[in-house]
Amino acid sequence: MATKRIAFCITGGGARISQQAAMCDFLINEKGKVPEVFSGTSAGGLLTVAVDSILAGRWGWDGLKNTLWNLKNDEVYKKISPLKMAFRVMCKRLPAWYDTSPERELFRKMLKEIKINKLKELKGICYICGVRNQDGHDTRWYNRDKNHGELKIEDVLMGTSAIPFKFPPQEVPYNSGPYYVDGGAGRDFSPLEVLFEHELDEIYVLIPGRSKNPPKINSQWIVDNVYAAVDHMLNDLFDLQVDYYPRLDPDTAFYVIQPVFEYPFDPMDFEKGFEQYQATWKWLEKNFDKIKPQPSDWPPKRHKAKPGIDTILKFMARRERKRKKRKR
Repeated sequence: MATKRIAFCITGGGARISQQAAMCDFLINEKGKVPEVFSGTSAGGLLTVAVDSILAGRWGWDGLKNTLWNLKNDEVYKKISPLKMAFRVMCKRLPAWYDTSPERELFRKMLKEIKINKLKELKGICYICGVRNQDGHDTRWYNRDKNHGELKIEDVLMGTSAIPFKFPPQEVPYNSGPYYVDGGAGRDFSPLEVLFEHELDEIYVLIPGRSKNPPKINSQWIVDNVYAAVDHMLNDLFDLQVDYYPRLDPDTAFYVIQPVFEYPFDPMDFEKGFEQYQATWKWLEKNFDKIKPQPSDWPPKRHKAKPGIDTILKFMARRERKRKKRKR
């Protein structure tokens, strides 16, 4: 029996990275779903490096768990003092709310432990996604590309995890290249597109869990409004992708893994890694066998919850009908 070609598509998640790490652990060690292709954005980019290194024998699951479970917020970012922030605002030199120099040190420490430096040293087929800040160009750093392969993983991880508003844009290569922000700011919040470069049997889309009781938005507070708007856009883009991509490639089974929790986890609170890991593992044990491939029927059924998606799918169906008529 031929071995299935499997890919992990790991979305951004911020501090909810522990949930996606638990998904990787569960899929590989409990279900035997070993990926040969990875695509990752933001936290998913870090997990791409970590899990590829584990499968290559450079690191272990215990190393990943210890890193995530013992993480403190000030090891990822630190707050800028009000005085310094006021001065930077006056000088128009405030790129983000937080200073992420601790994050770079964290990446350096992890990569030193793994004994890996450049993107080309990753063993599997790996894509890490970012967005060029100047023009919004979606960038997929590919470890087997001659030029991308020479990039330092540390720089790529800083670029893919530069959450707009919160974390400052990053130069890739460091100190000599264009600025980049989180890949989730573009088309690659769910980095599925790039996987069409490969013939695959199964794709597992790993996305942080949602809550039965999401936090309320204070519509009178500008920060809540900005983050809510971005969140709505990303959710719509994700729904669109997982709705029409399986129909473009019906020979590949697309599985979306997104746990449901009683309460939300803060995407900026890195100190609940163990709790998130355990909650995700428990949910997977109970629900994994209920997860079915995304529908690939054609023409698609009406998407009641997302009228914009429904319009796009109807357009695709109309185009397919015209194509078949021309063939007759």
